Amino acid sequence: MVTEPDISIDGITYACWNGTYAVVQQCADTVTHAKIKAGVSINGLEYPVKEISDRAFGWHSDWEPSEKQLMSVEIPKSITKIGNQAFYRCPLLQKVTFPESTITSIGSQAFSGCEALDSIVLPKV
Repeated sequence: MVTEPDISIDGITYACWNGTYAVVQQCADTVTHAKIKAGVSINGLEYPVKEISDRAFGWHSDWEPSEKQLMSVEIPKSITKIGNQAFYRCPLLQKVTFPESTITSIGSQAFSGCEALDSIVLPKV
């Protein structure tokens, strides 16, 4: 349940969830290199960013050609969950970086349709 207005930083939209933490809601199609914040301030309150929502970075149409320009993304240690199809149909995505990781869940088809993505390396947890 989103409880505060969204905030957009560098083309990435964050929203407060249940008044306790923030989630990545979406990313502008024109963003090429995304660095997800570990925490954001919404309405003067600080929230850790813990999740990437379903299709947050993904293309939202199954029928139209993808216009996503995303080539790389850096995911902070604060993220514990990556939603279903979070990066769906990001054909230019080549690099996903987890400097440290506390990921406990990666959703179905999270990286489906990312043709340029060769591999994802997760650090030991």
